[in-house]
Amino acid sequence: MGSDRVDAALGVIEEGYAMLATESFDTQSHPELLAVQSRLEAVSRKQPAITHKLIARLTAQTSTVELGGKSWTDVLSNRLRIGRGEARRRLDRGSCSRYFVPKIRSCRAVSPKLMALTTLPPR
Repeated sequence: MGSDRVDAALGVIEEGYAMLATESFDTQSHPELLAVQSRLEAVSRKQPAITHKLIARLTAQTSTVELGGKSWTDVLSNRLRIGRGEARRRLDRGSCSRYFVPKIRSCRAVSPKLMALTTLPPR
């Protein structure tokens, strides 16, 4: 997906959220409200997969110095305006996205030998 397509896709997402933010949801029934909540939950669960791809690519192809930070935690916490703990959590999960290691929540729990065995081939 090229930059123009990424920008367009993000524009659609931002526009959709802006439209939802102005809704009062007063005319929806309780089952309809629950359906809206269910759809929002499904959408929000897709974001981490995208975030993991972005972090994996950044950490593999650039340096923190190029991005104005001392560490990846520093870069992410400053740019995304999140806490350092949250930045570390995202980095752990993002670096795991390069590997097929089912049911492991942190790359710290995976030995380097196991990671080497489970590395996915390039696409």
